[in-house]
Amino acid sequence: MAIEDLKNKPLVEAIFEFRWSSASAPQFIQANIPGLRLTMQNSQNVNQGGIDPNYNILFGRFYDKVSGEMGEYPYHEPLPTAAMPLEMSTHVVQHRFRVAQDQWPLLQIGPGIMTVNDTSGYKWDDFRSRILSSLDKLKASYIKPSDVEVNNLVLKYINAIEFDYVSQDINEFLNTKMGVNVTLPADFFSNGKCDKDPRNFLFQSSFRSSDPEGHISIQLGTGSTNGKPSLIWETSVVSSENPPNINESFETWLDKAHKLNEEWFFTLISGDLERRFQGE
Repeated sequence: MAIEDLKNKPLVEAIFEFRWSSASAPQFIQANIPGLRLTMQNSQNVNQGGIDPNYNILFGRFYDKVSGEMGEYPYHEPLPTAAMPLEMSTHVVQHRFRVAQDQWPLLQIGPGIMTVNDTSGYKWDDFRSRILSSLDKLKASYIKPSDVEVNNLVLKYINAIEFDYVSQDINEFLNTKMGVNVTLPADFFSNGKCDKDPRNFLFQSSFRSSDPEGHISIQLGTGSTNGKPSLIWETSVVSSENPPNINESFETWLDKAHKLNEEWFFTLISGDLERRFQGE
């Protein structure tokens, strides 16, 4: 079974994030000297997040490919961050492209960053196809595609269910429904000065993964969806230390990242929650 097969799937948003640098961009190195902070430019022009001199050309070409006459995302939204100076906006999303006004899925782009986002209409085959297509358009938009150096890849799923964590015991719910056991010393509450039920809750952890290479993070916390108190959880597969080459092994990484996310998702909801999401 896949996430999209669930009749009442709890998916809030699926997100793919791609961060890159350009081999044409200068590297800036911080040198700490007592009483002085000195910023030096590396003569080898190896970028670790510096200004990409090709970004404005890239954006124009990318715009034509995704939002032009034959583009899949004709509705363009400049974001407030689009007014930021280029030297301050590395890895900051500046523009959004939608399939129609206020509709999903969508693409986002800024200097050194691109995302693909979907929500309730998510289906993996379609989402996968959009990721691959958007990367192809990004590479085709560069004057020299070989300039694109992968910094970071993320495949993330955010889920939520309504849960009144003020009147209900969230620790008990997590333990009995999701197999997550987070406890504090009972002596914290034995004198009656503090309630044992948290007013808010946040748990986060990260684990190294080998298939795909990188790490997987999980976060569970209280919040709100549609104005109602909720339990929100997300899993993210991230490759940053040794990310795959987007011209060779990226599809393999993407499929493995999706598989690992789904394995963790169905492990968390196994039992009562899975039956609830199936509509039983």
